[in-house]
Amino acid sequence: MKKLLVLSLLLAACSGTAEAVVYDVEITRNIAFTDTLDLDIFSPAADQNFPSVVLFHGGSWYGGDKTTLDDFAHSIAKKGLVVYNATYTVGGSGGGYPGSYEDIRCALSEASELSGGAPLTVVGYSAGGHLASTVILSGDEFASGRCTSAAKYKISGFVGLAGPYRADRYGPLLVSWFGTTIEDDPDRWALGSPYEYLPTADPIPFVLVHGDGDQVVQLGFSDEFDAALTDSGFDVTYTILEGADHNTIVDPLLDGSQVALIIYELASLSSN
Repeated sequence: MKKLLVLSLLLAACSGTAEAVVYDVEITRNIAFTDTLDLDIFSPAADQNFPSVVLFHGGSWYGGDKTTLDDFAHSIAKKGLVVYNATYTVGGSGGGYPGSYEDIRCALSEASELSGGAPLTVVGYSAGGHLASTVILSGDEFASGRCTSAAKYKISGFVGLAGPYRADRYGPLLVSWFGTTIEDDPDRWALGSPYEYLPTADPIPFVLVHGDGDQVVQLGFSDEFDAALTDSGFDVTYTILEGADHNTIVDPLLDGSQVALIIYELASLSSN
């Protein structure tokens, strides 16, 4: 475990390398990965190979879509990464366990095929962090015949941004998501949590980022997940952004610019 308390301005000052080149960005919209879902590709406009990142939005499980992270995806891509900005079915629109987890797996397969099988760095924000971390740790648990691509994918690292990794802490809110209460079917709830898979998962590098001013998802979620990952043998870097809140960490005009650098650094290392 490497735990860092970082002032935003200090992080920006110390990360000059990734600022050396700023690329123009080309956007390709609406690449289908199931019959009803698609992703957008944000690519540096240059004739060379770049590391690949798959991005999943937040929205408290019942809202949000990929477009809420368009500006953030653009800010990541201009540093020299190909960003696959994907959505999943949210609660209230047919989403929940296990379907939304299957959506995420389908998006990863599509990104792998589009990238020519390159290793993928997965980034999950808020509820997307909970869902994506669960899928990448779970092996074949959420394999589905609904995917447009059957490509295998290789995950080289994960970045969790202010994720609520303990679904059980949200009890009543997620009853309709899981289709049952935790008291009536604790196994179902456990299978929808990343903690369930830690003992058997491949210990890929994890980076957790959380603002200490977050009043939407408490800092304790990342504290606990950091400890559990470390106890399970994962290489974890945990960065607490001083003064950042739940929204500013993905706002490229605010703390999101620093978070984009963190993503760039992990994806660049993982691709080597």
